[in-house]
Amino acid sequence: MSTIKRIYTRKIIRYGNYIDYVKYYENQYTHHSVIQSRTKSKEGTKRADSIQRARISIYRLIAGNIGRHSNRQGVFATYTFAESMYDISAVYSKFREYSRRYKRHYGEKLEYVAVAELHKSGAYHMHAVLFNVDRLDFDEHDKIWKYGRVNIKKLKTKYGADGLAKYLSKYLSKEVFDTLINKPLYLCSRGLIRPEVSFGDKSIDNSLSSDKVKLLTIHKGYNALYKKFKKNDRNKSRICRTKSRRI
Repeated sequence: MSTIKRIYTRKIIRYGNYIDYVKYYENQYTHHSVIQSRTKSKEGTKRADSIQRARISIYRLIAGNIGRHSNRQGVFATYTFAESMYDISAVYSKFREYSRRYKRHYGEKLEYVAVAELHKSGAYHMHAVLFNVDRLDFDEHDKIWKYGRVNIKKLKTKYGADGLAKYLSKYLSKEVFDTLINKPLYLCSRGLIRPEVSFGDKSIDNSLSSDKVKLLTIHKGYNALYKKFKKNDRNKSRICRTKSRRI
């Protein structure tokens, strides 16, 4: 059973150049449980809500880590298998093995967020954002991957980080979700910058005044008011996206 820590009506999440603000209509309670994988329960799992939460987590991880290496813009990579892979555990295992080989080959850890895509045939391949990679040597990446082919694209600089985050998170479909019982919904390397989350009452609204921000979106949910801000930081480079879709 989760241990209640405190009551709150406001939540502020800071990641990268963005701030999410949530104003709840009723009291909320912080607790220790963190959902990173799908498990069966007696109450059942609300699929759409779980997918949305995972997409938001992927979105924040990507938007919060893009551009962390000033000398590397990062890449978007697709990993395919020469032989069709139908076992998601094996797919995840091979991707982790690839990341270890990458470290041995280049002498540095691969920083990534990766999501599996499910074909109509039932086979998987992987998509990933690689934060500390700028190399477009396809043959070299194929040798390190060794299970098939790697397609790599440099991240474009003119659209903003949120586009790429939305693009990758959309691969977490309901079809993939249904195959991931007791499995992570996505993979990410250790050491990524995690969102900073603050809880409180209306008094923490003043903390936003210390940030120079621009309101991007506002949305009213059944239990809360959601606002999204972007910091007005002219010195921060505008990083990447391929194609954007709403999540």
